[in-house]
Amino acid sequence: MDRIWSSLGCFFLTLLALLFAIGVTESIKYSSMPIKFLVLGAAALGAGVIAYVRDRIKFRRRPEQDKSAPKEQRPVQQKLVDQVQPSQSQRSKVDLSGQLSPEALQPLPPGSGSAIHETILAARRQAILFRQIVPPNHDPAHLSFFGGLPIAPSGFQWPRNESRPYSFIMQVDCAAVPAAGRLGMFPDHGVVYLFLDLEWGEGNPFRVVYEPGPSHGWAEIAPPSDLPHAFDSKLAWRWPQSDTQWPRLLPKWPFDPVLIQGGPLPDNQEAFDESYV
Repeated sequence: MDRIWSSLGCFFLTLLALLFAIGVTESIKYSSMPIKFLVLGAAALGAGVIAYVRDRIKFRRRPEQDKSAPKEQRPVQQKLVDQVQPSQSQRSKVDLSGQLSPEALQPLPPGSGSAIHETILAARRQAILFRQIVPPNHDPAHLSFFGGLPIAPSGFQWPRNESRPYSFIMQVDCAAVPAAGRLGMFPDHGVVYLFLDLEWGEGNPFRVVYEPGPSHGWAEIAPPSDLPHAFDSKLAWRWPQSDTQWPRLLPKWPFDPVLIQGGPLPDNQEAFDESYV
């Protein structure tokens, strides 16, 4: 029915536009009656052709779907959307045990789908903040900090791309992250390292490295001999007067991971969707 109304609307709007164009033409006012009927018939035929062509193009590109069809008859893609984005009544329990086909997708273990969903919701109710230590300390046993040199085991491979090493950004001591904030998904021990390409215009490619530990005997890793300057212009620092003053390392500043708990997620579906960041 929507398709019919859409086509009729296009027909009458096009016919109205054609009749208006004909009406303001001086020559049609003084033509004979057969000529006027011929022109009006041509306008109606043209409007019909335009409506037909629009209908074919629109509904060929976007086939009409029966939204009232049972959920079992809807496309597989829509079923997956329903599983990833459950409705408000499905938030407490999500069923991911169905399989697309015997060959394509095997069901998850019982209860795992619900557990994953609950973990995602829990992550949306909290945040891990990096609280900087003021004044900064230089305790080598403190493994969470920005900048400086990574503290890692011997044999640690400094990440690089095809032409140069990445700049070291930060590392996080996994054991320092509050246990309640790990949600059973973040490692309990070891260190996570972040390296980033600081050259402007390169799209900020990065590397994340995980070392499981234990951290006894770890030390600062010497930077590669071809480590580039931090940022692709010393003007980003403002103070260097020469290339020899242009840093290759970011300033080191230790921090402590802190867990921040939020309130309950909103019941309104639109507000609930907006809370996902």
